[in-house]
This record gives sequence, structure tokens and C-alpha cells, in this order.
Amino acid sequence: MAAIALIAAAPITVAACGSSDSSSSAGGGATIEATTQGTIGAVSVQQAHDQLEKGTAVMVDVREPEELAESAVPGTIDIPLGQLEARAGEIPKDTPVLVFCRSGNRSQEGAAILAAKGYDASTVEGGIIAWQDAGLPTT
Repeated sequence: MAAIALIAAAPITVAACGSSDSSSSAGGGATIEATTQGTIGAVSVQQAHDQLEKGTAVMVDVREPEELAESAVPGTIDIPLGQLEARAGEIPKDTPVLVFCRSGNRSQEGAAILAAKGYDASTVEGGIIAWQDAGLPTT
């Protein structure tokens, strides 16, 4: 959890200058931080899979193209972390967003970027490593 505070602190501090609205995170995961723009939460890979199957969330994979070539989760929106701020408009704002990476570190930064833009964003704990360990589908 310390990484969440370190990575998410800068974008969240700026976004939280007004009053905070403490709302729940996407799909019942733990709420990490609430801002006046959006919420950052955390969900397990199983919760993420269930939400994708039900169509109650979208998942954004912030890994690089060469990482996606090795293994990817079907149905994700693929935007490398370095392009996320510029390409955020490709992500629907009317549904919770699950941010996914290799192990969970970059997804924290990605969720902070999206929350600052008003998205209800959650990190997927453990990333593709945990996804594969859980036996969930990949390409």
C-alpha cells in the first residue's frame, strides 16, 4: 500500500484541494483515495474478471505493446501509461474503469491520472501476474 501513497500522492494532492467526496470504488473493492474529480479504488483479479464478464466496467491495460504481445486479457482497452493522459478520451466516463498492468505498480499511476480527469478508476491488484496465477483467460 505504501506504493499507492507515493505514486498517487502528486496527482491526488492537486485534485483534492477542494472538499473530498468519499464514494465507494468500482465493484466493491477497497477505496484507496477519493478526490473531487474521481475515485481510486482497488479490486482483485477475480472481481475485475467478473465485472468484465458482466459488462459493469471497462479495463484499461497500461502495459507497453511488447508486453501485450506476450500475453493480454481479452476485451481490454490498450493504452501505454505514457500515452494515457493524452488518450484518456478513448475511455468511456460513464462506467467504472479498471486499470491493469504487469504487477500493479503502473496501474496505480494510471488510476491516479484517470481519477484526476473525473473517472471512477480502480487498480487491478497484482496485474497480469496475478491474473495468470488465478488461471483467468489471456491471449
